[in-house]
Amino acid sequence: MATLTVRGRAAVPAVPDEATVALELSALQPSAQAAYREVAGRNAALGALCDELGIAAAARSTAGVSVGPHVEYVDGREQHRGYRSVNRVHVRLGDPDLVARLLQQAVERVEARVEGPWWRIRPDNPAHSEARRLAAENARLRAETYAAALSVRLGAIELVAEPEVKVAPPPPVGRASFAAIEAGPPIEVDPGEQLVSAALDVSFVLEQG
Repeated sequence: MATLTVRGRAAVPAVPDEATVALELSALQPSAQAAYREVAGRNAALGALCDELGIAAAARSTAGVSVGPHVEYVDGREQHRGYRSVNRVHVRLGDPDLVARLLQQAVERVEARVEGPWWRIRPDNPAHSEARRLAAENARLRAETYAAALSVRLGAIELVAEPEVKVAPPPPVGRASFAAIEAGPPIEVDPGEQLVSAALDVSFVLEQG
């Protein structure tokens, strides 16, 4: 019994519905305790800002805290310049306007170093279902084309399997410190579009025409 296996593919454009931004608070002080206290105070202010903007606590996560000596090199020699404390926070957001407001106000009010946003399409976005439907249709269409060229008919479906679809990583995003800028309008944030991909392997029994 002859069989034919094809892979159907589809890609559907969709507007991302979730973004992640990174906010970094950093302080350089003569002692480790002073550096830590300054960052802790600014982190509390950042939490209050997120509360003010309606960003739930569940959407914020601490990505790393560090305290240690800060060293600079002068004329090839190591110079101790105090202690640096750093706190890095990741925030998930679903509203592009809110992304722009958070970045602007985090810079202006708590002197945060900002990075991102990184956009993603949530697993429950309808674009995923549409891509899967189109991939199944594409698999049958491909199989029918091969069957016609071989002068056979498609019979029963013998096997259906969904292969793993690799997701391309987000492009690298530049990082900059904006602690000294003056208040002004927020930078416009546009999520653009991304492609939601799906694939389906289908095996058909071939029958003589």
